[in-house]
Amino acid sequence: MTSKIKPIRPPWKGELTPRERFNRQMSFQPVDRCFNMEFGYWQENYTQWPMFVENNIENEAQANEFFSFDPILTVHTRTWMDPPFKHRVIKQMGDKQIIQNQDGLTAEVMAEQHSTIPHYTGSSVNPP
Repeated sequence: MTSKIKPIRPPWKGELTPRERFNRQMSFQPVDRCFNMEFGYWQENYTQWPMFVENNIENEAQANEFFSFDPILTVHTRTWMDPPFKHRVIKQMGDKQIIQNQDGLTAEVMAEQHSTIPHYTGSSVNPP
């Protein structure tokens, strides 16, 4: 399948392949330049940011291609909580909620369900 995403800039120049660069950087070895990546975007960014809407960017893979970031290829497996905790609302406080997320962490989040960085207030593992 050929992508229809047109990058807005060329990739950063370098002598190493992205894989070599990433592995060397993660092992504290010399690299030709830093690995160029982004941690990701909230889902609503794809429908609210004009740059994404105008260029038909609908997901993180397309955004990474659009910005010519170094590729990150992964094999997805469940390496975290298995089974995950059930997501639940513990308390409603006006425009905020106290929730327990799928990692078992307690957090204060906005009730209107738009993405924000949670304010974590409790852990899933607590000393006796």
